[in-house]
Amino acid sequence: MVTRYSEFELRRLRLGGQFLGDELNAMSTPVVVALDLLRNSGVRPVQRLVDLGAGRGAFLLAGALDGWSNITGIEIRADLALGLQRKLNGTGIQVIQGDIRSQPAPTGDLYIAAWTTWSPESRSAVLKQLADVPGGTRLWVWTHEVADLKWRPLAQKKVRLPGYAIQVFLYEKV
Repeated sequence: MVTRYSEFELRRLRLGGQFLGDELNAMSTPVVVALDLLRNSGVRPVQRLVDLGAGRGAFLLAGALDGWSNITGIEIRADLALGLQRKLNGTGIQVIQGDIRSQPAPTGDLYIAAWTTWSPESRSAVLKQLADVPGGTRLWVWTHEVADLKWRPLAQKKVRLPGYAIQVFLYEKV
């Protein structure tokens, strides 16, 4: 999806409750927010980071800045995935163009799912792809809590973004 709105306008629409749906998927997480969440995950940077909706790559870049040695991003939108592949070429960061709802998730120790605008069916499909990850695996999610008893809540944090704040939740697989 290519949006006709600037990121500022998208945030204004969100604040006013006027967005029509998919526009929020065009918003990017600030790298400083991504870096803060990585550092507060309890997972050491030498482990494997997987962003389940890489978007414009904030968590991939934050992972590189924080010293993560194994970073993978999955992005459903071909234009964003291609842009990330070009931007991150030669960095060792792997970008996969695909739909995490219907393909197995790469092995990770920390997964990121910024699923604010994902439908309940999409969130459920992603959790199904993560069903076989080992105990101790961690998962940061946005706005919507995980109701699956196989994921134990560890932390809740309010993240302030320009113009609004969201809740994020950290879970650990039991």
